[in-house]
Amino acid sequence: LDEFGDYDLEMGKLASGTDTSQMLEMVAAYERWIEARTRVSESYSDLDREQALEHMRLARQCASRIRLGIDSLTDPGIGRAFRLMNVAMVEQRLAQDRAKGTDADVQRWRPFQLAFILMNLPALADPRHPEREIVDLLWFPTGGGKTEAYLGCIAFSILLRRLRREKDGGVSAIMRYTLRLLTRQQFERASGLVCALEVIRRRELVEATPISLGLWVGNSATPNKVADAQKILNDMASGVQPEGSTPVQLLRCPWCGSPLSHENYAVIRRELTILCSSSSCDFADGLPLYVTDEDVYRVQPSLVIGTVDK
Repeated sequence: LDEFGDYDLEMGKLASGTDTSQMLEMVAAYERWIEARTRVSESYSDLDREQALEHMRLARQCASRIRLGIDSLTDPGIGRAFRLMNVAMVEQRLAQDRAKGTDADVQRWRPFQLAFILMNLPALADPRHPEREIVDLLWFPTGGGKTEAYLGCIAFSILLRRLRREKDGGVSAIMRYTLRLLTRQQFERASGLVCALEVIRRRELVEATPISLGLWVGNSATPNKVADAQKILNDMASGVQPEGSTPVQLLRCPWCGSPLSHENYAVIRRELTILCSSSSCDFADGLPLYVTDEDVYRVQPSLVIGTVDK
């Protein structure tokens, strides 16, 4: 509960309508918090007061940007991309629940997540926007939900690009991490959202360029070339387990949860394809995921997740 306001940031409601009242109440609550903290800051000693009031000035700027983000939703393209982004976030969570065999919970944004997305919408939608010169740092403790905020912005960008120009694909975002293990974990997390986005594209934007995800971590973790991936898969089929580099990066389908083994990784038309083991899965003919450098360079996936040394 927020002592400064009462609002509901349910993803499903944001996905299905144009009502912005709950988001407006969220930013109003934030503004009330800013005013309360400003009054407290006035009682500080000189140096502390100066720093605290500067923080409150920057917070007011953020609140203003959030309001401008909400205003931008009146644009038909921006509004639709925002709603479809919320659809994708809901559907990926439903897919995860189905895979786990658990009951689906109502999905809601945490205020900081939705605030971060809203304050970035205008600049994400306009390549000439002056706020493209701003680097927004999102700080929150581990496990607090930072990745969902980033992925929300990325999903919006990918969808808006296709709403404006159906055949305009290419890389919309790159996420880079310092450790290969962390990078592979984030690849697993993002793969569910990308699958949801691709399902939405097939349903809502059938003529648009497919949506995909690429893993870009270097030869010590994944093979650079498709031919190298094929050799490793052949060795695995003969019972030889690879040491180090392997194309088998996912052991479960990120969409339906079905198990995956080396047998579900196949080179088809010179492309490494990951085939879901379930014939009823939306991705039985191939997941929109690429794990060799050669495929990443050729396909130019919508989202690329890599290490800082690539």
